[in-house]
Amino acid sequence: MRNPGVRHFGVMLLSMVLCGTSFASTKQQPVTVPQLSVFSDGSLQQTAAQTAALATWWKQFHDAQLQSLIEQAIAGNLDVRVARARLQESRATLGNTKASQQLPTINMDGTYTRSRTSADNPQVLTLGGTTTTVPYVYNSYQAYFDASYEVDIFGGVRNSVRAARADAESSADSLRDTLVSTLAEVAKDYIQLREYQEQLRIAHSQENSQQDTLHITEVRSKAGLVSDLDVANARASLASTQTNVPQLESKIEQVKHAIAVLVGKTPKELDAELSGAREIPSAANEIPAGLPSELLRRRPDVRAAENDVKAAAARVGVQVAKLFPTISLTAEYGGQSGSSISNLTSSAARFYSIGPTIQWGLLNYPALKTNIRVYKAKRDEKVLTYQKTVLKAFQDVEDSLTAYDKEKQRQQLLQNQVAQYQRVYDLALAKYTRGLTNFLDVLEAQRSLYSAQDSLAQSQATVQTNLVSFYKALGGGWIGNELTIGR
Repeated sequence: MRNPGVRHFGVMLLSMVLCGTSFASTKQQPVTVPQLSVFSDGSLQQTAAQTAALATWWKQFHDAQLQSLIEQAIAGNLDVRVARARLQESRATLGNTKASQQLPTINMDGTYTRSRTSADNPQVLTLGGTTTTVPYVYNSYQAYFDASYEVDIFGGVRNSVRAARADAESSADSLRDTLVSTLAEVAKDYIQLREYQEQLRIAHSQENSQQDTLHITEVRSKAGLVSDLDVANARASLASTQTNVPQLESKIEQVKHAIAVLVGKTPKELDAELSGAREIPSAANEIPAGLPSELLRRRPDVRAAENDVKAAAARVGVQVAKLFPTISLTAEYGGQSGSSISNLTSSAARFYSIGPTIQWGLLNYPALKTNIRVYKAKRDEKVLTYQKTVLKAFQDVEDSLTAYDKEKQRQQLLQNQVAQYQRVYDLALAKYTRGLTNFLDVLEAQRSLYSAQDSLAQSQATVQTNLVSFYKALGGGWIGNELTIGR
């Protein structure tokens, strides 16, 4: 014969489920995450080779020192290490959520109590017609375990785990975003260091040239061929160039200090590595035309914003589940003895309880509905933030592509300009030496050549910096499997 209590519980559970389905319209619909469109001509398909090249874009520069600094920044940058710690926290939270909500909760306990009552007022018990005096000192032994498990009929637990997993994935993408930004800054500062060193080399070269010009004017002045004004102009021009040297040397030291911070070291630790001057690094490969927009999906801030949408949608599900009853299965089993611990295993000492626990905050329905609207608004906010992040990603890519292309054109024009000014200076100096022109022509040609050479060095660095910005805009600088979140 069936247990009537079980039968009544089954009828009650069925009625609650049927009542709960009347609230089905309040459940949130699946959130459709906006898809990326196409930038540029979109004629190429995403390939594994493109993704791999993007993950280690700094290798395109074929600069061993830049690669060394990148590796040091990956291991030692403090912002990256903080982001790693936050990721570990999120992963631990995910594990705790899965363990505490998806698995039964089991507790084991054991107690021993030694009690003493007043000897002047002993307790007297009558059992079955027999009077017994309870001793005023007695022991109590108890050992038991209890377990409870929430039956996730309406998806509250599942959505809590989904939200925690999306949060953990978002933390992983935040780490990737920090890594992408850090590596780009290292490369930009390194390129700037080489730019300042090249400008310093040009300044020293110009200084040597002006010293030679000054010597020529002094010789011609002593011979009475030119006035002292030419000598004074030559000396003033040399002094002007010399004032640029300390400023450039200061900039070189400052950018070295910035690189040291990025790699997590003191400036002194990088002195030997960055002491020598080198050419401005130049990437070997050009940007291919028609890059696929799908490459933007690996951009960490886009991925993080998408995971934030998933987490917000899951939290709406958690709130919706609160409209329905919470059903937990509980059980308790153990032994209790007042005489000896060895009696805990006897059949007489055993006790147990088992049964369901049902909670339903039906009277809180208006408040629960309001709370659902709050979480839906938060979800909609995350969706709009995601859309804005995608649009910003397209802007970053298009801006960096435009800047790179236009600066390349400018660099070519500056190269021609330097060649022309070099010819003008050579002709002016030759004519001045033969007395066919005045010194102002030489001075103007010399200044124009120096300015053009300096602008060319800046343009060469800007082209490579814009290329780094392009790699950053695509989210380059991380490999896909090193931060995978466990399912």
